[in-house]
Amino acid sequence: MLQTVNIPDKILNILPTDRIAENVRESLVLKMYMEGKISAGKVAELLDISRHDADVFLSEHNAHQSISIDDYNQDLKNLNSLFSS
Repeated sequence: MLQTVNIPDKILNILPTDRIAENVRESLVLKMYMEGKISAGKVAELLDISRHDADVFLSEHNAHQSISIDDYNQDLKNLNSLFSS
C-alpha cells in the first residue's frame, strides 16, 4: 500500500531533497521500534538492510528498547545455529 503524506515546506526545506522519502521511512521505523511495536529484525526488514546494519542504525540514533524474551530466545537460537555448523 502506498500512502501520500503532506509535509509542510518549512520541514522540507530543512531536509536534503535527495533523501526525503528515505528520511521519512527511517523516522517512522525508528519511532515504531522505540515504541516497542517492532523488533530490530523488523527494522532491518523494513529498511531493507542487514540485521547488523539495523543495530548500527539504531545505535546511531540512540534507540534503545528492552529485549523481549522471545527476541532473546530467537537470537540465542540463531547464535547456536551459527556456531554449531
